[in-house]
Amino acid sequence: LTSDELSEELDREFWALFKAHYEAVFVTSTDMQTRAVEWAIAVCEQLGQTLPPWMMTKDQVEAIRKLQSAIGSGVESELREAAIFAKQADYKSDQQLAQMYESAMEQLRKLKRLPAGWEVHDLVGDDATAKMFKKVDITGDSLTTRQFQRLFDQTNLGLVTRDRAGAMPRGYKVQKVESVWNVDSWSSYIGRLDAMTEQCKKFPGDAPVADWSRWSGPLLTDKFGTDILAEARLPSLAAGANEFHSTGPIPNLHMRSP
Repeated sequence: LTSDELSEELDREFWALFKAHYEAVFVTSTDMQTRAVEWAIAVCEQLGQTLPPWMMTKDQVEAIRKLQSAIGSGVESELREAAIFAKQADYKSDQQLAQMYESAMEQLRKLKRLPAGWEVHDLVGDDATAKMFKKVDITGDSLTTRQFQRLFDQTNLGLVTRDRAGAMPRGYKVQKVESVWNVDSWSSYIGRLDAMTEQCKKFPGDAPVADWSRWSGPLLTDKFGTDILAEARLPSLAAGANEFHSTGPIPNLHMRSP
């Protein structure tokens, strides 16, 4: 072997041994990981080598530390800050970091009681102080668009009201379906729903209402709205609060009315 070949062989053996120790010992302690990464970086700089691809970077180790702390505290602002730092540190390139990131996202979802159909990753964004808000155009989802079209087709009664100007349209065509992910509004809605559910418990037998038709006729939107909620992976209506689908101008896909 030439001196260069011998040197390369020694490097391979060294990093193979270091990797075994790194995976067996260092991953159990964030502090040890940090020291190991810092040491490896210094060695690589001295030898003019690149850091082995199986090692986390210093930022990724710090991301794990931040995520561990945030998950332990359960504080929304800390979870968001740690998640953003992990994204900037390329969390997807390391399995351990990716798993911890997803755990933080799931904890944030549970903390805010967000629907399964909302992508927390997208809502977190790149600024921990910004509102968690996003509009998602789902017109391309042919099934959802058809469901909304059926809702308009089947609930249009063609009634002329006093504020009607011009000819009565024969029907309506759905041009766009947009889902609004507004975490602040959702939290407000959940708080109001919880309060109404508790209030309804004080009147046994009044919730859920067994037959809405005795009040103002059948709920024409019931079947269509239920199908839309299921397709959009949104929670079903809360019978305990006598919640029902509305056709009013409510800026949410699920068209709820407490």
